[in-house]
Amino acid sequence: MSNQRLLDLFLEVAKINALSGNEKPIAEFIKTFLSNLGYSVSEDNAKEFTNSNTGNLICKIGTGGKFVMLSHMDTARPTENVRPIILEDKIISSGDTVLGVDNRAGVSVLLYTLEKIAKENIPVKDFTVAFTTCEETTLFGSKNLGINGEIKNGFIFDSGYRPGSFIYSACGAMGLKIKIFGKASHSGIAPEKGINSMQVAARAISQLPLGRIDEETTMNIGTLNSGSAVNVIPELTELEGEVRSFNLKKAEDNFNLLANIFKCEAEKIGAKIEIDYF
Repeated sequence: MSNQRLLDLFLEVAKINALSGNEKPIAEFIKTFLSNLGYSVSEDNAKEFTNSNTGNLICKIGTGGKFVMLSHMDTARPTENVRPIILEDKIISSGDTVLGVDNRAGVSVLLYTLEKIAKENIPVKDFTVAFTTCEETTLFGSKNLGINGEIKNGFIFDSGYRPGSFIYSACGAMGLKIKIFGKASHSGIAPEKGINSMQVAARAISQLPLGRIDEETTMNIGTLNSGSAVNVIPELTELEGEVRSFNLKKAEDNFNLLANIFKCEAEKIGAKIEIDYF
């Protein structure tokens, strides 16, 4: 086999349309492909938590070892009727759809590797290969991946860097949805009878260290929806925000700071607040 085989594999899997939650088409392809090579492929119960139409796929080489190589199966946007164009140094889409490199490239590399091992009888240490769902939306596939507890290390085939580059750390994210419940009232006749939920949000946001907090940590409020009419005190305000950091304690501390500021400002004027975490 040569790199042409890897290219052919990519072109084949790139044409399989499988968005987050609908990974079954690519999962069925992977199962058939690996089964024909003599591998045993199992499906875990992750779909009970992800709402995908398939679970994660797990293929153990030998006993499965202590090392996993992983790629997600879903794409963020449809690849139906994709038309790849092969240039001298890269492959691009015709422009009608995305190419689906994220992450058909990872799937192709793993299938190529397993095919090469099987067809050329290459001796390898025991390891595990996994194909996960819902990476582009919730990461619930990988969060509920049913691999054995012996796995200690792994390599994820999912990066925009050139071949030969490795990512050894990644920024974690903690998100939240906030609902602030005030009380509606006519803003011109009886504003004092209302409780302005938007005011709670404004006062809270003004105290947050939004943007880059330090070299490891950022905070953002990304969406805000509020109010029903220009002459009505806003009864409901909804926001979404997140904290990202390479340092777990910093992420947790700033996340708690954000939530506590909103709770404090709501309490000051008698508003109620609900915070959901994701």
